[in-house]
Amino acid sequence: MKKIIILILLPLFVNSQYNIKEFNTLLDSSFNNGPGCAALASLDGKTIYKYSTGKANIELNVPIELSHKFRIGSITKQFTAVSVLLLQERGQLNLNDSIQKHLPNFPTKKYKITIENLLTHTSGIKSYTDGDIMNEEFMRINFHQDSLTKTFSEFPLEFKPGSQFKYSNSGYHLLGLIIEKLSGIPYEDFLQKEIFTKSKMLNTTTDKNHKIIHNRVSGYDFDSVLINSHFIDMNIPFSAGNIISTVGDLKLWYESLFNYQILKKETLEKAIKPYELSNGKTTSYGFGWEIDYEKGYKVIHHSGGIPGFLSNIIYYPKLNLLTVVLSNCTCNSTIKPSKQIAQALFQEYLVK
Repeated sequence: MKKIIILILLPLFVNSQYNIKEFNTLLDSSFNNGPGCAALASLDGKTIYKYSTGKANIELNVPIELSHKFRIGSITKQFTAVSVLLLQERGQLNLNDSIQKHLPNFPTKKYKITIENLLTHTSGIKSYTDGDIMNEEFMRINFHQDSLTKTFSEFPLEFKPGSQFKYSNSGYHLLGLIIEKLSGIPYEDFLQKEIFTKSKMLNTTTDKNHKIIHNRVSGYDFDSVLINSHFIDMNIPFSAGNIISTVGDLKLWYESLFNYQILKKETLEKAIKPYELSNGKTTSYGFGWEIDYEKGYKVIHHSGGIPGFLSNIIYYPKLNLLTVVLSNCTCNSTIKPSKQIAQALFQEYLVK
């Protein structure tokens, strides 16, 4: 199996006790069944590790390259959340607004549901990806965004907004509609104008089934045997999960974001703060990011899963340490290897 390896070591890691080759071995052993992955780690904006392994297309025997584009699934949510916060900074919305203020056709529930509830998965709105809604037939329907909303909008709330956390793709779907309503342009155009262009992300876009996209890899699933990925019309994931990107572009995203080229510092800080429920307990989620702590250091992260693809990003804001792993198969977890790489580099930083 042909592999592309580019290693760039910063002075911090020149005398590293952790053998970089072990990262390669880790990824080779994790992605050893045909499909593969692209991985990247950076520190202080400098790439310290890049690696790719496996096949971008098994039938054509094409190896994965670092420039290849992967569906990143729910990592899309952080782009949606930042877009909403941009609109807030411009005075076009308030996070305490009820969703009916901007989407008056959405059925009024017993309780007020705010934009912040959508961002933090505390709305109580049923997720359209739940098993009693989404199935193979559902994934093939070419939904208009408003018609997809109808598939979940009539369900009763699962809990009082703000009282519980339950992951809801429906909430982020509604956020995409709000972005379109207030900006006056399609969601994909807003991202291109306000985020991708400003971040110089030349290899990132929203995905469309019919569109020819250069360097887009093929996706695979495992159903007793390895198969071409189950079809999903990419209108369905929309603002909850339809971006495709590269490891290099996702590094650029974090650079522009944490250099405060997209949002003000105080706005971004709110996005990566755990949300407090109405009972005073905090969740481990902010606005589009999961949040944990390791030895006193905040760690923000998110995974993505969509037919044919898995992805994971881990970032230590204080250290400016980033790890990205993107895979073109749902058969091998990206969370485990990305954690192992991130924690190894984190430990090495502490030792130094």
